[in-house]
Amino acid sequence: MSRKKKLTEGEEIDEQLEEEIKQFLKEKEKIRSIIGNIGGKNTRKSEIVNVTFITLVILSFIGSVMLSEPFQAISIDIAILLVSFKISYMLYQAAKVNHFQFWILSSIEWKINQVANNIDKIEKKLEKIVDKKTNNTSFKK
Repeated sequence: MSRKKKLTEGEEIDEQLEEEIKQFLKEKEKIRSIIGNIGGKNTRKSEIVNVTFITLVILSFIGSVMLSEPFQAISIDIAILLVSFKISYMLYQAAKVNHFQFWILSSIEWKINQVANNIDKIEKKLEKIVDKKTNNTSFKK
């Protein structure tokens, strides 16, 4: 005998709900790791890149104050160039995340449409069954 037959209806539903929650948490962690891989959260590599950019920009600005006249302009130009690279890098990361989110939302929309179509089919079949039952009972009277 299966375990579900021995349980009451409430316990069976609780067990099913618990199983669904476990499945949901597994999928949530899987999606979280995928999003992390495409730039959704900071990784060790991105932290190193950020610290490197900040350090180089600070050193360039400090150098512009401490160096002589011709090197000040070069140092400021290097700092501005580094900030521009950082902005470009951030835009690239944001574009990757946005593309992934668009893909996820598109797949959710497709699945919702598929479920809606299935519900429509079920409703039509149910209406046919109800019509048959009402027609059969009307003849019996």
